[in-house]
Amino acid sequence: EELGSAGLEDGINQVYQLIRSDEWQRKYHEGYFLLLANEAFRRQPLSTSFIQCWTLWEHLFSVLNRQWLSQSSIRRLNVLEKIAFIAVEYDLTDEIGQAARKQMEPLVNLRNQLVHYGRFPSDDSRTDETTWQTAVLFIRLTEVIISRILGLEPSNVFNTKEQLESLFN
Repeated sequence: EELGSAGLEDGINQVYQLIRSDEWQRKYHEGYFLLLANEAFRRQPLSTSFIQCWTLWEHLFSVLNRQWLSQSSIRRLNVLEKIAFIAVEYDLTDEIGQAARKQMEPLVNLRNQLVHYGRFPSDDSRTDETTWQTAVLFIRLTEVIISRILGLEPSNVFNTKEQLESLFN
């Protein structure tokens, strides 16, 4: 037996035990978002991963709020409010004030550009680099959320925590 393999097996078993629990299944509506995550984290164009992660955040918002919001209310709610809710719900930040909402606007603009025009905005090279960094950060934040939902400790190998602080502060 390889060194450390028992720890990996125990960790995987803990995740399986968690996601099979009735409470987790009810809370996360049978975990469909994990299928969305599987698709979002595949090797593919950045724009595709970004939109799939956005779909995952919207799905999580819907699942977590379906008991007190109607489907039409969920659809009509401002997308920034949904993103802010998920960010607070999964401890990406304590609260989202006006300044943080302003910082999040590039995410929303990027999403809108992709959904309505099918591609990233590319006015100039600075926009391209900023767009790329914004999309990658959002995907990494999605990975952090998934790890927390699964009871895992997210890695900070890409300095996501520091980037997150600059986004919300």
